[in-house]
Amino acid sequence: MGRRVAGMAVGAVLLGATAQAERLVPPPPLGPYAQEYDQLYFDSSGNGFVASRDSLFFTPSGGGSWIRIIDATRDDYGSVRAIQFVDGHTAFVYTDTGLYITGGSAQQLEALTTEVPEARAPSGHDVVRSGFFFLDRNNGFALGSGQFLRTTDGGRTWSSQAIPVRLGDEPLQLQMFDAQRGVIFAQRGPMVTSDGGKSWRAPAPRPEVDDGRCLPNGACIGWNELNVAKAHFTADYGETWRETDTGLDAGKDSIYGYEILSAGSAFLVGTREALSMAERSTTTGGETVVRASPRNGLIARWDGARWTAREYPEVEVFFAIHHATPTDVWASADTNGILHSTDGGQTWKLVRDYYRAQQ
Repeated sequence: MGRRVAGMAVGAVLLGATAQAERLVPPPPLGPYAQEYDQLYFDSSGNGFVASRDSLFFTPSGGGSWIRIIDATRDDYGSVRAIQFVDGHTAFVYTDTGLYITGGSAQQLEALTTEVPEARAPSGHDVVRSGFFFLDRNNGFALGSGQFLRTTDGGRTWSSQAIPVRLGDEPLQLQMFDAQRGVIFAQRGPMVTSDGGKSWRAPAPRPEVDDGRCLPNGACIGWNELNVAKAHFTADYGETWRETDTGLDAGKDSIYGYEILSAGSAFLVGTREALSMAERSTTTGGETVVRASPRNGLIARWDGARWTAREYPEVEVFFAIHHATPTDVWASADTNGILHSTDGGQTWKLVRDYYRAQQ
């Protein structure tokens, strides 16, 4: 992923204030792997986790200090395939070597099982990375290859039940509202259950979404990365869906992260290219060359009635966003970039990550 970084901004910076703004995230430290933190979770006390496919770090102080839980430069856990955050100290972590839970102080991992169910769909898609969901410390669910998996002992043992899988309509993403009700986002749209996964049915009409985020109260946002111009919402546990127009441009906008706070509040984060793919592409002698294009971070917000998108010139790309409270917001951006806002995302400052804290 290309980078255009001018240097480190000091203190709070008003994002989106100027097209010539200095980049907020400096180049990553030399030596350790460069990380794109695509998952993060913080509570209102400043306890939090940030994770990439190769790492998991915990802070008890809002980024003032960091504790290494998984670090690909040192550990043998393999890739982080899925994470479910339960609270500011507890996370279930599924890696190439097994399923783990963070300890009471969140400073180490406790192994739960190395008997990981088959997690590859016929297409090769790693369904467990997205189809992995814990309601609490004991009750969890996951998607296997044509299987709906369930645990009641915190992941130590699993039972399985077959899911009807049709060619071209594989289950990709799992979200559970409670022990009985849940949604699977498959290639052709959602499927819902109200009997703990014994049966699944497609809502009618079935929206063309293959990814989503849900809340325990039955609200979800549904999304398809191939159609960034549309987002879908449900407020009745996936039974009916409302289509909304995001106003995003598939030629310029890419979305990498999602968050839903309520049926009337949601966020999409990613990047916006200055030029579309068509404007950047030149074909000569049968060979197509795609030029690099300046890009800015992008956050689109749903307020229950319409979407509003805003560019942030101080970063190139947002990967994830999390609201600890309506005003206490965390985001990950660029390479090794962790941002914190105390005014609902109006101004941000850079938080040093684990690697920078070692320097």
